[in-house]
Amino acid sequence: MKRLTLCMAFFAAMALVCTAWAGKDKEEPQVRFELDLVDGSHIIGTPSIESVAVQTSYAKMDVSLKQILTIKIAEDHEKASIDLRNGDKLKGVINLKPIKLETAFGPVEINVEHIRKIEVVRDGWHGGNQGENKISVPANASADAGEVTKGQRYWYEATGQVGINVGGPNGGPATKADPDGRTISQMDGTATDPSPADGRFPCQGLATHSLVGIISGANGAKPVPHINACGEGMQPQSIGQPCFKATVANSGTADHVQLGVKGSFVAPASGRLTLLCNDCISGDNSGSWDVRISW
Repeated sequence: MKRLTLCMAFFAAMALVCTAWAGKDKEEPQVRFELDLVDGSHIIGTPSIESVAVQTSYAKMDVSLKQILTIKIAEDHEKASIDLRNGDKLKGVINLKPIKLETAFGPVEINVEHIRKIEVVRDGWHGGNQGENKISVPANASADAGEVTKGQRYWYEATGQVGINVGGPNGGPATKADPDGRTISQMDGTATDPSPADGRFPCQGLATHSLVGIISGANGAKPVPHINACGEGMQPQSIGQPCFKATVANSGTADHVQLGVKGSFVAPASGRLTLLCNDCISGDNSGSWDVRISW
């Protein structure tokens, strides 16, 4: 009996030791900042802080970085709009001392007046943990990304470059575009930022040649046909309408969503999400973007 008791005590102690080691092995996801500065610079690094103090109109809060998706700094460098990972939003005055970051080029310290937006990234990916879709989006067609639900927040990340137009070296594309719509000439290397699309494009008002989404199915709406030439396959009702609630094929309304390299959006309607390159002439495009959407 005594030997049995000793054996039980030994195994119980071993179980505690294993649990302790398992706890050490399971590390918390690392948090990093991606800063967009007012001069157009972009800096990535690991912050020294773990939370942000916010004074709202109704309470003072200390918000953990693990709960934050983005912090948008107002022009007065005091007020801020904070998007949380659960879809909530906070507006108030933030108390941020100069931000210290460990970057690839060493430690830096940046004052808040130089910052336009802070993105908080966990483990290199913004996404949710309920589900995920991976989609290849060709530049000369559209791709189905599944159903979305009104009010639900979705995270996206897109990689790769697509060819826009023809006439480049060796019969290749004239320009290449990233998911944000930034293009690089294949002739002279000139980089060009996107501009708001006019009525010839599938999503008027959104960035030209960028990754965009159309939510169809609400009120009987159908996706905008994505065919080879300006206006071909597109109904006149879509031209000249605003981006949101644009009339599509006279069969209801569809909501358009600006996507890009990475970020999140709250679905403005429930329906089927179609992804495409926002280009009015898509037949001479080439390549595809790899897109990841989670919720």
